[in-house]
Amino acid sequence: MRRITWWAPAAAAALVLPLCAGAVHAENRGIEPPVKPVITQVFPRDGGARVRWAAADDGGDDLRSYVVTANPGGHRVSVRADVREAVLTGPDNGTTYALEVAVGNHTGPGPAATAEVTPRRCPSGPGSPSPRSPSSSARCPW
Repeated sequence: MRRITWWAPAAAAALVLPLCAGAVHAENRGIEPPVKPVITQVFPRDGGARVRWAAADDGGDDLRSYVVTANPGGHRVSVRADVREAVLTGPDNGTTYALEVAVGNHTGPGPAATAEVTPRRCPSGPGSPSPRSPSSSARCPW
């Protein structure tokens, strides 16, 4: 973004404004970075995780998007600001990852909420039930 600097002769202070028509610096509007969201649930998946969170306070400005990151590895996924969950793919099964959920507004990103997850292959279900006797009741061995 290009900026223009004017010198105020009386105060000899610089006023810096962006060239965008109608744009106002966030710090001039009392806007702060958003606070960190609250992670409410984390579900390990085969090769990833599903994470849910409560909305973050916007800091006085519209939220942009949430970013979920898994470290080590830097696996990332971004979702719109009105979405409260994401599925992250790519992490290896059996490795513990630190999940970070952060959101940003016009001032930049806020602090990240963190949780740990260890992706794993989900066990298969019990299978199909099969009756064991020819009576009117069925016994399901699972």
